[in-house]
Amino acid sequence: MRDIFPQATIIRPAPMYNFDSRLICEMGRGAVGRLYICHGSDAQIQPVAAEDVSLAVQQIVMHPEIDGQTWELTGDTALTRGELAELVRLITDYKSAYFFNVPGDVSVAISRALDFVGVPKLLRPHALRTGRAEYDAQTLIARPNVGGSTYSPIKSLQDLGITPRPFKLGVLKALKPYLAVDAVAQSGVDGTGISKWRPHGKDAAH
Repeated sequence: MRDIFPQATIIRPAPMYNFDSRLICEMGRGAVGRLYICHGSDAQIQPVAAEDVSLAVQQIVMHPEIDGQTWELTGDTALTRGELAELVRLITDYKSAYFFNVPGDVSVAISRALDFVGVPKLLRPHALRTGRAEYDAQTLIARPNVGGSTYSPIKSLQDLGITPRPFKLGVLKALKPYLAVDAVAQSGVDGTGISKWRPHGKDAAH
């Protein structure tokens, strides 16, 4: 795109969340229902609050002097979708819930096989519709700037003076309707165990 429109402003937000986020609430409903299949469980994501993206877009639009930049808007925590599902189960405190992880390449292969045999998308789980499966399998985290690029360095929320909202607190707020009774009594402000939880991948960021 830069080759065709060199002065274009490109904004690429990571998966967004808010108090009613599909990214989080879908897992919360799975915990309540005691079953959740996490497709694309090995894909790394760095979720960003929708409010932060809205604020960033407002600032970018109001300052035309920064036209032509590329913005990657990410949050403060990088983790895999499988690790997010683990965090959701910890917060909701549904210990009897069964969470299963399906790697992204497997989910994509299944969705394409269903396409091949002609299963309509409306009859499949959302996660096994081809576009959704391919999206969930992507790695969506901040990328380091590569030296020698002919274009401007990639910018972030911090370049706009915006500090990303704490992801763990956002997860807790989104999961309030799905908390088990014991978890409600124990959660407090941060949620029992949230401060101790860490993504366990070797490249996980905090």
